[in-house]
Parts: sequence; C-alpha cells; structure tokens
Amino acid sequence: IGFDALMNDDAGEFAGLTQDEATERIVAQLESEGQLESKEPYRHAVAHCDRCGTRIEPLVSLQWWCDMTELAKPAIDVVQDGRVRFRPDRYTKVYLDWMGSIRPWCISRQLWWGHQIPAWYCPDGHVTVAEAEPGACSECGATELRQDEDVLDTWFSSALWPFATLGWPEETTELRAWYPNDVSSTDRGIIFLWEARMIVAGLELMGEIPFHTVNIHSTINAADGRRMSKSLGTGIDPLDTVNEHGADATRYGLLKMSSTQDVRFSVGTIEEGRKLANKLWNVSRLILANTGDASPEARPRDLEERWILARIEATRAELERDLAEYDFAHAVGRLYRLTFDDFCDWYAEAIKPRLYDGDEDARGTALAALERLLKLLHPVMPHVTEEIWSNLPARESRLIVAPWLEPDERFAGDAGALDPVQDAAAIFRRSGVRAELTGDELRIFEAVVRPERVKSDGDAAAEIQRLEKEIDRAEGMLANDRFVSKAPADVVEAERDKLARYRRELDAIRS
Repeated sequence: IGFDALMNDDAGEFAGLTQDEATERIVAQLESEGQLESKEPYRHAVAHCDRCGTRIEPLVSLQWWCDMTELAKPAIDVVQDGRVRFRPDRYTKVYLDWMGSIRPWCISRQLWWGHQIPAWYCPDGHVTVAEAEPGACSECGATELRQDEDVLDTWFSSALWPFATLGWPEETTELRAWYPNDVSSTDRGIIFLWEARMIVAGLELMGEIPFHTVNIHSTINAADGRRMSKSLGTGIDPLDTVNEHGADATRYGLLKMSSTQDVRFSVGTIEEGRKLANKLWNVSRLILANTGDASPEARPRDLEERWILARIEATRAELERDLAEYDFAHAVGRLYRLTFDDFCDWYAEAIKPRLYDGDEDARGTALAALERLLKLLHPVMPHVTEEIWSNLPARESRLIVAPWLEPDERFAGDAGALDPVQDAAAIFRRSGVRAELTGDELRIFEAVVRPERVKSDGDAAAEIQRLEKEIDRAEGMLANDRFVSKAPADVVEAERDKLARYRRELDAIRS
C-alpha cells in the first residue's frame, strides 16, 4: 500500500486498487481458477481510526529509532532504590515491568510541526547529524545540504519538559533553583509515554532525577462511565465549568472527585464547592463588618473560641497528613466540614452577639481564627481566599506568599468541648426533645439552634428508644470481626464515631 492508500506497484495487476477492491478481485480470481476452498465470515481484531472509523493498514517506511537498552537501566535503578517513588505504590511494578521489557523507540514522526530531526543529507546520500545546522557534509564536504523533513516524536520533546522550561541548555538561575522538580502528577495511561521518558532524559542530559515523586491521579470519566474524548463527544470544557461555577468551585470539585480509582464526573461536587465559597465569603463579610479597628490576635475567653481554635489546629494536622499522602478527596472533605459546619454554622453563630456588642476580645479572636482558616483553604480555593485576605487589617503581602500555619496546640483539650451542645442540637432538631444544658453550653445552644422559633413537644421516650436501637446496630457491626477487618479503615472509624455520638446523645436525654 502506498501513501495514497492504494495498492502500489508491488501488488502487480492489483496496483491502483483500494484494499477492499483488491481483496474482492483476489477472491474472485482464486474462485475462477478453482483454487478457493471456502469463504467463511469470522470475527477478529481489526484496528480502526478513532476519528474517521477507517480501517488502519500497516505501511512499512524508513524511520529514526533510539536504542533504549542502556538508557533504561539508570531509570530502573532510581525507582528500585527509592529515589523516585510512585503513589499509589502499585504503579511502581507497572513502571518496572514496562522498563524491564523495553524495546527500541521510534522517535521520528511525519507531522507538520515539532522539533525537526537534526539530520542533514548531501546529494550523495551521506547523513550528517549535528546540534546546529552544518556548513558541509561531514563525510564528503558537500555544501548542498537538505534537512530531514521528519520531526521528533511529541513524547521525545515532552521528555525535556522538567528542564527545558527552565532555560536549558543554558545555565539559568531558574534551572539552578528549580531542577530537580518535586512532584509530577499524571494519569496512569502515560506512565511510560511521559513519566519514564522524563526520568530517562533527566538522568541522561542533567545527570539527576527530574522529580522525587510521581503521583498517579484518578481518571475522570464522563457521567455515563465512558472516557472523556473530543472525538466521542464526551468531553467537558473546563472553561465552561469555570464560567458557570467559578474557578475555585471547579478546583474544589475536581479535588473532591480525586481517588485512586477511576471516577465519573459529577457537577454536584463542583456545586458543593460553589456553596462553600459563598459561605466563606458571607461569614468573612460578617466578621470584617463587625470588627472595627481590631487586629488579628487570639484572645479566647469563651468556650466557642477555644473550641474553634482547637478544631482549626486539629484540621491543620490532619490536612498535612492527607497532603503528604496525596489524599486530596479527604483533605477537601475536612476543609468543608471545618468551614461550613464548625466555623460558619457553629462558631460564627455563637459569637454574633459578642461581635455586635463590640467585644474586643471576640473581635480579635475572630480575625485571628479567620486568618488561620484562610491559610488552610488557600491551596484549594486560592482566589476567594486571596480576596478576603486582602481585606484583613494591615495586609501588606499576598496570602500566596504567607507562611503556612505553625502548630498551635494550646487549646487541643477543647477540641471536643462543643460535643454536648452539638449532641443536644441534633436531638432537638430531630425529635424536639431538649437535653439539659447550663452555662456556656446553654448560651451557645440558644444562639445557634434558636429553639424559641420551633414549636415542638418532644417525645423523650421515643427518642431514647430510637437511640438504643442505633446503639445496638452499631455495636453489632463493630463486634463483627469480618466488618472490622475487611471494611475500609475510614468506614470502620466512622461507625465508631457514630456509636460514640449515639451514646452521648442518650446520656444527654437521660440526664
């Protein structure tokens, strides 16, 4: 077959025909000569173009190849000795299996763009390979040279990315400062196409690994489970999502969808991100509108202040563990609960009366707590947090260059201080039954729950019965060794948390 997709001169009398036409003619000729035993349809794998559906036919042609045997060995060594790590770890074997059975790499492509092959031909067919355009043939001295029209494989050029973007081959300040990189995050489908080749190129051309970690993220498929693809019409333009829901909401939603398994796209997580951004914006306006000339300084006097500072600190520690493990879904889930539930629904509602009364301690503490919250949220929602940060008192630098939170465990003992109040709120909202509370706990309950707005005659006996059933169910599950050993650790932990909450609620009603 020739480049025109027709049979070439080697096909003899069938030259000039398409493959289908030639097949029909050959079968007919065999039949006419009595050489055809039978014709039977059978199914087998035939490659087709994913764009136009045309059957793909092999075409033998002259190409440039790169022997990978010697180049692959150092790239295998750096993974085996742990200098380059794959997360999740199961992809280490995928990488090593591929690299251990590596074959020569065809590096030339017949495309109209790309890095042109650095090879020149003289009229006698001699080949000169050089970094810069040569003035004469290296073999015969001829000055009439023609450069090879082929370009390098896109992945060959992409393999240079970790250092070419920093000014290589020049010894730039950026190259000295930022090579090697830290983390490369990618899809499992291009571990060999890109990650392996970046490692090979870095070791060969820079003498050092290009990054220490390869994070393999989940593949987000279309809502129906098919892969996202332009040609299939299943792709989603991220700019459309950004325009509709906002950049921060889109960023949040994609992180919430992240997993070690493939996931289906859900606009619901992006809408959740938009609600979170709006909630954060509104609570920030509330605090900034009622803090006057106060400066951010944690002076916690009351229970809800010590509690929110303890919750922020606990989330900081959990968040750092999640990020170290590239567990972004759990990280954004923690940030959502801290912001939406703890900070906005409980802390902000509890301190409103004190803010309105001009309590300076409450104002300074609110600003300090908001400042710490913004720092935690910034990696996930950079735009809205930066805007709020710019409106905090005496902000001379941007949040993006602010230091990360330092540990502050002064109030660690108060992390569960609001449990009795929250349990009482859950009971009241569910059944109308009011648990016995006093002092700060009662004040916070009334400020947040506003029980005077609800007309309810709670049935304490029915609620006790319901809680006892829930406790029996949870105890049964946790007594099941199969559940505890086989279920995901976070599912088991969630069941333990439920059991502890049911017991607290039951004690609150009975007291």
